[in-house]
Amino acid sequence: MVVRLVRALGPRRSASLANRVGAIAFALQRRDHKITLQNLEDCLGPETTPEERSRIAQQVFRNAALTTAESIGLSFWDKWKGWIEYEFDGVENLEAALSEGKGVICPNAHFGNWEVMSAMICTCGYPGNIVARPFKDPRLEEWISRVRESFGIQIIQRGKTPMRMVKKLRNGEILGVMIDMDTRSSRGIFVDFFGKPAYTQTGPFMLARRLGSPIVPALCYREGTNRLRFYFGPPWKVAKTEDVDADIHAAVLKATRDLEERIRERPEQWAWFHKRWKTRPEKFHLKRRE
Repeated sequence: MVVRLVRALGPRRSASLANRVGAIAFALQRRDHKITLQNLEDCLGPETTPEERSRIAQQVFRNAALTTAESIGLSFWDKWKGWIEYEFDGVENLEAALSEGKGVICPNAHFGNWEVMSAMICTCGYPGNIVARPFKDPRLEEWISRVRESFGIQIIQRGKTPMRMVKKLRNGEILGVMIDMDTRSSRGIFVDFFGKPAYTQTGPFMLARRLGSPIVPALCYREGTNRLRFYFGPPWKVAKTEDVDADIHAAVLKATRDLEERIRERPEQWAWFHKRWKTRPEKFHLKRRE
């Protein structure tokens, strides 16, 4: 039904409707509303007022609604490609890393519109793969997978096919991974994120260390209702010393700090309604001992 509505309205009217839907969702989705404001207070409280946090939260919901509309628009891109404007920022960083022939790992986040970013990267001829956890609804998973694959995006199920990730990197391809969610992976560590310990996956950084693949931070900035900027940061590599744990911890911490810095610049574009700090160190370690 939502897909048909977006198709019927077209991009301009869908974007206008999404802006209103986001405002309504902020008012009515009390659970997510509460989580968003609490996370903003915990992380940005000392540097923002309650009024500023409320304004940021409303923009978060509007961005989420607009991102949904745009992502649906990918399924009939012929009607949307003239509406969405995008630019590459730092693409020379990505190309320099790809030129090494060891693949590239791009830490990303639920920021701006990550779905459109992935699609446009592949449309421009870059070999893109994303590591993703399947949706609970099989029909939704099938639809999203079909849309992604129509743009040449290869999907690798998180935690299921590690050797496929190795193969993609050895083929010199891009591996996009989200590092901003509370992962259920057994391969994770706690690192500081906005002053609180956040359980973060280590798998991508272990692969980067093992294969020598460069890390290129990637993020999509929303610069207007229909304008996106795809940012690629300077490439860096995971250290390879005799202390594996220290190397991985340093790499995860660096990627997390880089992301935090970006979110602080544009807090209204990150998905603050996620329970990023749900896994607590004391409960996690107790569970592991049991």
